[in-house]
Amino acid sequence: MKQNKDITWPRNPLNKVIWKAVTEGYPELGQPKAYASDSLASTLSLSAIKSKVEDTVWVWVPNPNNPTDPNDLIQIQIFEPFDPGSIQKFRIMEDWIFDAQHSDLRPRIIAIAPIYQVRSQTGVDLGEAELFWVKMDDLRPILAQQEIFNKFNDAARLSYDHWFEMRLFSSHIVKESNVYDLDIAYLEGFRDNGVEALLEADKIKNDLYVMEHDLWEY
Repeated sequence: MKQNKDITWPRNPLNKVIWKAVTEGYPELGQPKAYASDSLASTLSLSAIKSKVEDTVWVWVPNPNNPTDPNDLIQIQIFEPFDPGSIQKFRIMEDWIFDAQHSDLRPRIIAIAPIYQVRSQTGVDLGEAELFWVKMDDLRPILAQQEIFNKFNDAARLSYDHWFEMRLFSSHIVKESNVYDLDIAYLEGFRDNGVEALLEADKIKNDLYVMEHDLWEY
């Protein structure tokens, strides 16, 4: 979405900030833990994360024993490192909390997950999945020190922490708490029907708006 174009700022893109935070850490700011799912119950090791996205590939190269013959090729296996720049989507988990003092609903970001493209050993795309989850509370000290492009004022600095807290991002709902712990797109009635899934997401968003609106008296 165009509203989220800011996180692709070449000087400091969000995908590289989060990847470095989890895989290397930042001096004096720590290294947040990575979790396997949105339950935030079990952690992922660095080797487990990299095993999802790093691979070895077979390529054809000239035979070093016969370099003059362009048709004499041999196949070798090379290591293919992961490029965090390939991450183009993120999933955010939020709690919507009723603030009795101000009589409104306030969202609180719990965790964030980069989305990567899953591929089979033969290179076939198998869809998208969360690479890992990281708690926003663990990530916040790092995001507070990382600058994002401020399209509203060139003279003022804006951190990723401020950007998230002010909800300057655009998003759509893909899941709400349910007994099956499934995304909307996988629930019965919405499976294999992307339009109905989007309409259900808009309905959930509207229900939140109506609930907040009904808290007020006029």
